[in-house]
Amino acid sequence: MKINTYADPFPYLLIEDLYTEEEETLIKKELDFFLPSLKEPLLTGTATDIDTGEVLKRNKGIFLDEVFTDRSVSYILKINRKTFSVLEEQKEKTDVWFFKHQKTNRDNTLISYYETGDYYRVHDDNALFTVLTWFYKGPRSFTGGDFVFPGYNIRIECKNNMTVIFPSMIQHGVEDVKVDDDKLGQGYGRWCLTQFGTIS
Repeated sequence: MKINTYADPFPYLLIEDLYTEEEETLIKKELDFFLPSLKEPLLTGTATDIDTGEVLKRNKGIFLDEVFTDRSVSYILKINRKTFSVLEEQKEKTDVWFFKHQKTNRDNTLISYYETGDYYRVHDDNALFTVLTWFYKGPRSFTGGDFVFPGYNIRIECKNNMTVIFPSMIQHGVEDVKVDDDKLGQGYGRWCLTQFGTIS
């Protein structure tokens, strides 16, 4: 695991290989399981344009907390506690105010899947912080899907098992995805594991 901490132009963490190979295998197994059951944007809390009401994302997903009443039944909901361990460690290691004083006690987990023509236009999230981890099957069978903070001209390449943690108020988006034609409908697109940190 490699962690890079940034204070400017806003606080964020970029983590390579957050999850071990064994953890990643279990996560991907669960992602594959959910592929046939993923829901349309209006059923997964999509952001909308304030002026027009336009839905800003085109992808499919599902909130795992709505599926599992017992967190221990889900590989993902057990394994993704790791992000909170990282955040706790950052309180001791960093002087970046946002991570130094992070006080959340609740999170919701959304898995999202992008295939050809899918995207998430620029938006912000209704939470305190957002954690995004990207996954895909190898060899990579899609183009696009990079993550952007357009207000700051920051683009982060979509790499497998790459995590970014940032204040949810910072506007962000996902560029259009195109999956190889022979891999469509088989889970070879861009997966995103999202955690929204809040205070109850």
